[in-house]
Amino acid sequence: LKEFTRAVRLTEQQINQLQRQLDKRLTETAALIFSAHLLILKDAHFMDVIVRQIKDKKPVPEAIHGVIDQHVQFFLRSENAPLREKAQDLLDLEQRLLSNLARRDEKTSDYEGRIVITNEILPSGMLKLVAQRVAGIILTDIGVTAHVAILARSLGIPMVMAGREALEQVKDGTPVLLDANQGNLFIAPDEAILRNYKPL
Repeated sequence: LKEFTRAVRLTEQQINQLQRQLDKRLTETAALIFSAHLLILKDAHFMDVIVRQIKDKKPVPEAIHGVIDQHVQFFLRSENAPLREKAQDLLDLEQRLLSNLARRDEKTSDYEGRIVITNEILPSGMLKLVAQRVAGIILTDIGVTAHVAILARSLGIPMVMAGREALEQVKDGTPVLLDANQGNLFIAPDEAILRNYKPL
């Protein structure tokens, strides 16, 4: 139980730290996303269910995943879009809790000035990339959730969707031109394309 309590406390500290780092860049709507994460951590009923399972000798990772997954499935079945977004909040928290439980250090990759290609990104992952001064984000295959879209707009991070197949062969360090306003993406753009975009 001590390890679970430590993981919860560390998760809360990490979210608060990310909010402080980006306080001036977050709109009120974007800030509310992370306030919601903190409220979940402080939800006595939600946390008590996990604690009871741990006290009943269920392994801590299983208790966390089981309780969160039950809530995630409930929200995903909803026809209400804002409620479905809560599933992403819970998945985000689960990822952080399990990482902190395993004492995995957060990756400190240098993304400054780079465009990141990923098939999925959760809200706290978005904040982490922004803190590392990422230049843009390309999401493959999945739809952009409202929370992620709100954060991208709030933080001024260019973001587009692209098919996984088109990006599978893109190697690290390949020049990429991302036009989030028009939804255009150019891999290794030639001089003509660069000249067209240079005045912008």
